[in-house]
Amino acid sequence: MSDFITLLEQFNRKERFFLFLRATGKDELKLSTEFEEQLSKKIGVKVPDCAYAATDYHLDWLAASVKAYQSGLSEEQYIGKPFPNHGEQKTVKGSQEDIDLLIAFKEKGTDSYHVILVEAKGYGSWDSAQLRSKAERLKQIFPNPDKDGIRPHFCLLSPKKPQRLSAEIRRDWPHWTCLDVPVKRLEVTRIDSGGNFKICHGGLRTGP
Repeated sequence: MSDFITLLEQFNRKERFFLFLRATGKDELKLSTEFEEQLSKKIGVKVPDCAYAATDYHLDWLAASVKAYQSGLSEEQYIGKPFPNHGEQKTVKGSQEDIDLLIAFKEKGTDSYHVILVEAKGYGSWDSAQLRSKAERLKQIFPNPDKDGIRPHFCLLSPKKPQRLSAEIRRDWPHWTCLDVPVKRLEVTRIDSGGNFKICHGGLRTGP
């Protein structure tokens, strides 16, 4: 049977992720102790130093990783094997939809894995409909998180806590934690159909 973390790692083909590692001279994306502690408090499980982390991770990759892991097959067996993907089982969409940050680890002393899916918003506004759509997609990928051995957690990071986000998809979604960003930043605003623009101060708009 394949290891779930290994599957996630093997599916990761994001060029910017490898560019980031090359530019920083690192072999892996390492979370800070402070960030690990923040997330641990939110999800109620200790995030270990060895947690796997990847940026801009496609949800199709996540769905395929879950399917391959839950099939109980080895790499030699699931490579080239057709998996059902229609109706309510259609978890692979053939889209570029991704999650800003994926963190995964195996809970110490158990056979259970945890996957933390993080969406960040620094200066724009949260879109409730878009977040509900993403949460619904995660629900499709993890229909039975308490039974399938992989526990998902959906987290939002922003300077201000959203006030009107629905938690109807799952009673514990989404978690929120603060994202510190520089307040004094500029933005470009188009002012007419001809493409003329103005430069102004960009405020923090992380509602609703």
